[in-house]
Amino acid sequence: MTRICKLHPDGRIVDAATFTLDAKPALVAYIMQVIHHNYNTWEYPEVVDGMYPGKVSNNWYYDTPDGGVLAAYDEAI
Repeated sequence: MTRICKLHPDGRIVDAATFTLDAKPALVAYIMQVIHHNYNTWEYPEVVDGMYPGKVSNNWYYDTPDGGVLAAYDEAI
């Protein structure tokens, strides 16, 4: 289970979505669906340009054009 959060440039943190996928594919799905409006899941890349892994965990991040960050956190079920 993965929680996607949007970290806004002003410091706000907002829960954006929850996926029953690992962090990396969940973040790809969120970016492709919400940002690119692409729902053809069989055509998603393994990684979207601009994604990067967390340094000490299995979390993934993506810098948004507005200066915020999308964060994908693996959660225990």
